[in-house]
Amino acid sequence: MLLAFLMRPVELLGQAAIPTLLVVLGIQLSMAKLVFDKSFITISSILRLIIYPIIAFILLPLFFELNTITAKVILVLSATPAAVSTTLFAIQFDSQPQLVSTMTLITTIISIITISTLLTFIV
Repeated sequence: MLLAFLMRPVELLGQAAIPTLLVVLGIQLSMAKLVFDKSFITISSILRLIIYPIIAFILLPLFFELNTITAKVILVLSATPAAVSTTLFAIQFDSQPQLVSTMTLITTIISIITISTLLTFIV
């Protein structure tokens, strides 16, 4: 009974985390100038959206059969764009939040193409 009483506020906070992070990202993008460091964004995008899925595809057979749903989910997750939490960390530690926000935005836009292509091949 006590555990359920304590868990309810924790669950509510957990459910609010992602929307709160998205609001923070939106505020960061609206307040800051987008910073286009071409080499950083190009390297980050290629690593995050192309190289990581290739590495996952190579390593997955060591742990799972490739035709299982678990392997397919891990492969898709490896191709997701930069997380909103990176923007939060950049703001918190004052580590080029405009550049990180720009990277998050660009990788999210590009991931529409890369994840769609990946899903075409694994489904």
